[in-house]
Amino acid sequence: MVDQKVFMEAMMSEMRYVMRLELEQVHERIDQMENICVEQPQNAPNVHRREKGST
Repeated sequence: MVDQKVFMEAMMSEMRYVMRLELEQVHERIDQMENICVEQPQNAPNVHRREKGST
């Protein structure tokens, strides 16, 4: 009975650890995407100006 509790606690701890690692990667990717989205509005008007100027 005690072994099962210890086993479950160890498994839960390991699951938390793995989830934390995966979530860190997800958050890093979200940050990268947000940075790209923040940069695009500055670049987007230039692209539209070039398109209008070239026609």
